[in-house]
Amino acid sequence: WTKFIILEFFSCGFLLAFICLVGLLLPMIGVTLTAYHALAFYLPMYTISLHDRRYQYGPFGTFVVQTFFDMPLMIAGYVCREFFGVRLLAPFCNILDDTIVQGSLPFPSDIATLAAEPYNVGLIVNMCREYRGATVQMKKHNIVQCHLPHQDTTAPSYESLVRGCACIQQFKKDHPTKRVYIHCKGGIARASTMTLAHYVCNEDQDPLVAVQTMKAKRPVVFTGVRDFPAIL
Repeated sequence: WTKFIILEFFSCGFLLAFICLVGLLLPMIGVTLTAYHALAFYLPMYTISLHDRRYQYGPFGTFVVQTFFDMPLMIAGYVCREFFGVRLLAPFCNILDDTIVQGSLPFPSDIATLAAEPYNVGLIVNMCREYRGATVQMKKHNIVQCHLPHQDTTAPSYESLVRGCACIQQFKKDHPTKRVYIHCKGGIARASTMTLAHYVCNEDQDPLVAVQTMKAKRPVVFTGVRDFPAIL
């Protein structure tokens, strides 16, 4: 229960602080608060639920998701992993083949694990806009990073996928015994899009077959990425 308590603490805390701030400001412009304004607690998930993952958010949606979804989830995940030793963003990772390991966001304490067997990771492809990566620990373990930042619950761009495929291909050419770790926040959609792009572009696999193989090895894979514009 530790991770759920921490997550709720930060998620509700961010929203409550914002609502209190707005509650202080609105009366100054003549707006009266009512009990219905408590529905603002549902705003982040409501915004996400209405959004088509294939496309980007508008300015308001971007603000809501980045402030009330990404930020509290990132802080809660970090506190859970680095202070309590529990993983909020589970399952961590799965080996797909001799080239690819796909998983959730690796915090500083995870880098040594990825560098060692059985993962043997030498390149990390980071699809997170909300996380720059544990670069200090990566350097310590001779891991390089390809950072392709994209907003959570949106589809990565064609240009980013092409760049990612090129990085993976060149890395495997230079380090044939090493693996590539592809991640986003939960290792579900953005990471799956990049992995699928690699299989389609670098290995000439059929996208429908490739995504089902990915799903078999990492059950949380979002198979809908096969319909994202950059894949089509």
